[in-house]
Amino acid sequence: VRATEQLTDVVHIFNVEDQGIHTEQSEVKVPMQHLGVGSSVMEDNTVVTVSGIVRFPSNRTQDVICGLAYATIKTYIKSCNDFNGCEYEEPMQYTADELGMFEIAITPGETVLFAVSYDGHDICFAGTDISDGCDAEDLSSPLFLTTQDSISTNSFVELEAITGGEYIVFQDVTARTIDVNLYAGACGVAYQDYTMLITPANGCGAAFTVSSATITGSTASRSATDQWTFVDPDDDTSNERYWPYAAMD
Repeated sequence: VRATEQLTDVVHIFNVEDQGIHTEQSEVKVPMQHLGVGSSVMEDNTVVTVSGIVRFPSNRTQDVICGLAYATIKTYIKSCNDFNGCEYEEPMQYTADELGMFEIAITPGETVLFAVSYDGHDICFAGTDISDGCDAEDLSSPLFLTTQDSISTNSFVELEAITGGEYIVFQDVTARTIDVNLYAGACGVAYQDYTMLITPANGCGAAFTVSSATITGSTASRSATDQWTFVDPDDDTSNERYWPYAAMD
């Protein structure tokens, strides 16, 4: 037998709740008699931590790290038999905090699939570094996890032989649309040469100003290349554009 990788040693906790480095190990005294048999049931309660964040891309938050509050994280433990048949157990569900961060206790050595969701949002797995980015994509075919759960986008990651300390990053790349301009009453004619103050309602990031030229382009033409992108450039009656910032509902 030749080993190609050695997992990090994990201090196991038996019979008591794992409370980290300050856990007091349990002690069990088993009475023994000459030529007798003694036994004791020992429950391995060891856990290690996998942490991460569900965040918005930096270019949509003025380079401030802003997380998606209260995103849902489901964990599916994967088990395989000797015939290479694998299946996922029913998931445990967790919720990210108000900053989009989460910390989940996992039994060391397990292989676990982490899937993130938030109603009405497009989320993708970015990587293991806070600066990693991604694009939301549909899978070529759905990944069936349990009888009730399946995944159809790249909003998940599977970690094998977890040792603790793993960090995973997901991004919310949801595109919102908006009709934003300063109009002259009921006639619908847009003013020019004005500025708007935009303030993130959830407090993540500073207020900033946007000029009319940034929204409509330097030439105020529908074909301008330096404007907020129209949802339907060919529809002259529509001023709906893609919101270039984070979808902080």
